[in-house]
Amino acid sequence: MSSVTVIIPYKNNSKFLFLALKSVFNQTFKKFKIIIIYDDVNKLDLNSIKKFILEKNLKKKFSIKLIINKKNLGAGESRNVGIKNCKTKYVAFLDSDDIWHKNKLKLQLKIMRQNQLQISHTS
Repeated sequence: MSSVTVIIPYKNNSKFLFLALKSVFNQTFKKFKIIIIYDDVNKLDLNSIKKFILEKNLKKKFSIKLIINKKNLGAGESRNVGIKNCKTKYVAFLDSDDIWHKNKLKLQLKIMRQNQLQISHTS
């Protein structure tokens, strides 16, 4: 069972989204699910993202869900959509143009568990 849901709001930058996703796939901590919130009324990137997700899900390595907003909500509200669709104990936010160090989840969860923290933040 996954213990972290990674929520990624997306708007108009598929090249960077794929790099962000690869940084999640390369995590040393592997018990995660990914929710991408597609927040772009322009649907130009939608097919390439669906194809990328389908390829990753076919390998059964990663759980990736794509939610498409009916209208542009912005990053904050898109994160809230992701939270409403999350069923794990922990939530991690990743902007679609950022990448994580390979030990980010492992180290952050370790510190949170050791110190019984409800929330934590990294820059």
